[in-house]
Amino acid sequence: MVEPDDSTDWNITAYWRNGPNCNPGEEESQTASATVTWNGSAWVLSNVVLTASIVDIDICQGDTCSAGGTTHSWEYTLIVDIEDPGGPSGWNLRNVKYATTSVDDGHIIDEPFDGGNCAEGTSVSPTTQTFTAWDDPNDKWRSARCPFNCNIVGGSINLTYQ
Repeated sequence: MVEPDDSTDWNITAYWRNGPNCNPGEEESQTASATVTWNGSAWVLSNVVLTASIVDIDICQGDTCSAGGTTHSWEYTLIVDIEDPGGPSGWNLRNVKYATTSVDDGHIIDEPFDGGNCAEGTSVSPTTQTFTAWDDPNDKWRSARCPFNCNIVGGSINLTYQ
């Protein structure tokens, strides 16, 4: 598990289509962005840029451990509030793409659940700056839309380091 040294930049792109049986080209999209940073005690959002139909982004705290007066974390959940129907034409939400645009170096956290002592270990670098995941109704949403809260289930991304 890796705790970034600084921040990770995200783009969230929502895609809307005209009707359930879409023809190629009948798609609209909007892209919002945000930066996530570990401040030593919590994950925080900054540089949030919303769109007309991507109306809110929030962050849910993940696992942490504390030892020797320091706290570490290696996970969080971004939640995004998207209008459906939405987009410029009021079409149906088809899917959402989450992509990193900048991933900082970090340190392996020797976390206690694996017998460690919650200390910063080896410095590591991301294997790429761009990690991507999709969230779409066929996987998670089914016939109901998800609530905008930390109990949401959606796509996930594991950032890899070397």
